[in-house]
Amino acid sequence: MTHGDGLTLLIEQYLDAAPRIGADVEQVGPFSLFVGRGPWDYYARPRLGLATAVDADDVRRLIARQHEIDVPTEIEWQPALTPSLAGACEAAGMIVHRFTLMVHGGPVSPWPSEVTMTAPGEDVGPALSAQQRGFGAASTLDPATVENLRDRIEAGTTRVAVARRDGRVVSVGMHQPVAAVSEVVGVATVAEHRRTGWGTRVTQALVRDAHDRGASTVFLSAAGDAEVRVYEGAGFRRVGDVAAAEAGR
Repeated sequence: MTHGDGLTLLIEQYLDAAPRIGADVEQVGPFSLFVGRGPWDYYARPRLGLATAVDADDVRRLIARQHEIDVPTEIEWQPALTPSLAGACEAAGMIVHRFTLMVHGGPVSPWPSEVTMTAPGEDVGPALSAQQRGFGAASTLDPATVENLRDRIEAGTTRVAVARRDGRVVSVGMHQPVAAVSEVVGVATVAEHRRTGWGTRVTQALVRDAHDRGASTVFLSAAGDAEVRVYEGAGFRRVGDVAAAEAGR
């Protein structure tokens, strides 16, 4: 396990590399703007290795380019590496959100018997539908999103864990490996099965799968205290913050 500043840089390298699997990249001033090649929307990040402060004019130029090519007005970053960006975003009229950055600290749990990994060619519809319900969205599926996830599972760039009870999907999560690092994303449990440990089991399975496939660092970001507690129960520890900015309302 990497610690301290080395961990921050390792995660930053991952966060620059992972979107490139599904997006093209434009350099807009101090930012790398990721433009999706499929149905997934992306965002901008500070250019890898950026060593200068960012100001509101830099952010405004980025926003203008995002509007020009009709992509979401979003920026993500690690405040520890780009401390000037939050103020610059706010000065440019954006809303800044902060999340807790967490890294798995081991030991890796045994495989939860109720959880399986989605195999290439397997129907991903029930998992995606349950995930959308878990996040409070309609369960109707977009065919392009389904196809994109199938392709990513086939390529090994997304791994999907599914928990079932009485044959029905109750919780879903993913991890996205790049070399020896993977990020856990999209863990969601349908409303009627929350607070019963399903999210923890899915997360434990994702960590187990990531380590079995060679990942030595597994991380995630948590939106609130309740999520932090769930992930602490799955062996994660707080190591810092990540931030995201979106267009002001």
